[in-house]
Amino acid sequence: FLPAIPWLLEVPEELLRRIISFCSAKELCALCCVCHACKRIALEPYMWQRLFERRFASVAHTLPTSALQPPDGSSWRELYFMRGQDWQHLAVASHASEDSCWILIDKQIYDVTSFLNQHPGMAASLLLFAGGDASEVFAEVA
Repeated sequence: FLPAIPWLLEVPEELLRRIISFCSAKELCALCCVCHACKRIALEPYMWQRLFERRFASVAHTLPTSALQPPDGSSWRELYFMRGQDWQHLAVASHASEDSCWILIDKQIYDVTSFLNQHPGMAASLLLFAGGDASEVFAEVA
């Protein structure tokens, strides 16, 4: 995207930083190949923190607070890709009771709390997978 508009590389670095701050993860990774200035900016922790916050803002309330900060020795970039793989599992993990029963099926989260007593297999069959991934079992009965 930047090679097509070389004038962009001539703008002041602060303006370039502002423009790059709206990039996607794919674009940030691609920018590392454009030039040294773009690579330096694209790898700044702030860029990945901003991207992380944009991507996970709508589900942050379902995640443990410890999952929203990079662990010691990890970067925002590493956290971004790590959470992309596991955020659904973290979101359902604390909802494993009759009071709050969430299950994961094919990477989709379902709050089945109000359905527990209506389920044909009884509440126990849903509670068995509460707070976890029921994809395989659901595929077997679907």
